[in-house]
This record gives sequence, C-alpha cells and structure tokens, in this order.
Amino acid sequence: MKFIEIVVEGKGEALVEISDRNPQTVRGIIERLPLEGRAQTWQEEIYFALPFGLTDENPSPQAEAGDVSYWTPGSAFCIFYGSSQPYSA
Repeated sequence: MKFIEIVVEGKGEALVEISDRNPQTVRGIIERLPLEGRAQTWQEEIYFALPFGLTDENPSPQAEAGDVSYWTPGSAFCIFYGSSQPYSA
C-alpha cells in the first residue's frame, strides 16, 4: 500500500491510501510530489488543479466519500467527502 500526506494549511493533515487500480496515474502524481494548489469545492468534493495532465486510466463515473481521484478533463486532484459524483460534461 502507498500513502500520501495531504496538508491543508490552517486546517490539518491526513494520510490517504493510494490503491494500485491506476498505477500509471499514481506514478504520474507521486513522481511530482510535493504539489501545492489552491483548494476549491464543488458540491461535496474538494479539488485543486494540477500543473500537468495525465491520460485516462480505468476511469470510473462514480465516487464514494473518502475517495481520492484524478479528474482528466480538468487536470485536477479530487477528494470526495460526500455523496456527490464527479462532474461529467
């Protein structure tokens, strides 16, 4: 298992487990750590834009609270904390 630490300035930090379901995506993000970004919210999701793009790998149209994912259309790192689903065009 791989973990990354997410730190939100002034709010706290959390360890996030990274699954091996999307190894190329994981590698593409981990190789560029540490990353910084301005967090934004959309419904029950926190996300921030990444300064690079990655290709789709095993995309899923659904997310659960606690999921961390990469959103290809917006090159964004997403953290889901509720029942909202990823935006799709």
